[in-house]
Amino acid sequence: MKKLFILIFSVSLLAVSCNFGEEVKVGIIKTANGGVDWQSANRVKDVEQDLLERSISELKYNNSGDRLFASSFNSGLYSSEDAAENWKVELVGIPIYDFAFHPSDDQTIYAAVHLSDRGRVFATRDGAKSWTEVYSDAGEGNPVRAVAINPNNPSELIIGTGKGTIIGSQDSGATWRLLQTYNDRINRIYWTTDKIYIVAQKTGVLMSQNGGLNFDLITRNLRANNNTGNQNEIFGFGSNVNDHRRLAINPFNSENLLLTTNRGLYASQNGGNTWNYVTMPFRQQDASPFAVAFAPSTDNVVYVSSGAVILKSTDGGVNWTSSDTGTNGLVTSILVSNKLPQLAFAGVSQ
Repeated sequence: MKKLFILIFSVSLLAVSCNFGEEVKVGIIKTANGGVDWQSANRVKDVEQDLLERSISELKYNNSGDRLFASSFNSGLYSSEDAAENWKVELVGIPIYDFAFHPSDDQTIYAAVHLSDRGRVFATRDGAKSWTEVYSDAGEGNPVRAVAINPNNPSELIIGTGKGTIIGSQDSGATWRLLQTYNDRINRIYWTTDKIYIVAQKTGVLMSQNGGLNFDLITRNLRANNNTGNQNEIFGFGSNVNDHRRLAINPFNSENLLLTTNRGLYASQNGGNTWNYVTMPFRQQDASPFAVAFAPSTDNVVYVSSGAVILKSTDGGVNWTSSDTGTNGLVTSILVSNKLPQLAFAGVSQ
């Protein structure tokens, strides 16, 4: 296995000035008033650069909830201890698609990356002081796009690749075995206390209740709304719902799921057995929701992105308000504060 030692002072990064109120192309934005307005939040502490040149792939809190982390499609992993006022470089020079924390040890992080045209997984067990490569794909051009950890048994990992391979480890990445193969891009994996959800781009959402040994497609009955109130047209695999993007699981009710697609936002109240189209303040043919997040501290508060617009609901998706974030990029990730529902962060990508 290869070990990487990260020297922060050797980082050579672009210096870009950042002023609140200027148009943000990529990077981090935040709101402190529930989405009424958004500000740039891209300053990297002690380094003459910021995140305005970094396309953000994911935002997450560590399990202690005291540090915010952001990964970049361009290069690196960053953390903040002051609600995105300042950022610290944790890993640089490596495109990261996703990352996951050990459920009881914040020093251990797994990162899904694409380096030298191969999908890889890097792990740190000392709080990002050093990183070890624990997985490298045998083929070229197959990035690892998603990683998840079993919250009940953190020695179990599962990863998904751009070519649809689902691979698992039962020993913290020491060895790996193929679980499933789909001719599709894996966008995200979510591992709850009793289920694994995989969002495959064209196929849909797959669910396992036995640790990944078998998966069932739970979006066969996805229904689209044609803006006349008629939801009789059923879209499944091969239909024009052909880009399944992100899934959000309600922290107050794990059976309540929200799914973003190229045909709009869909909700399930029964763990994916049935789905309903969520009416939002745009026509379905114009809808392009991508990121979605529940507020972990307040029930029924939801944020959803569509292009550069972020919409918010305080009643579980019945009514929505929208705000233009002032960016000219795509909002690819949203994270709501674990204490204050009006404090939220969004990652912007090109």
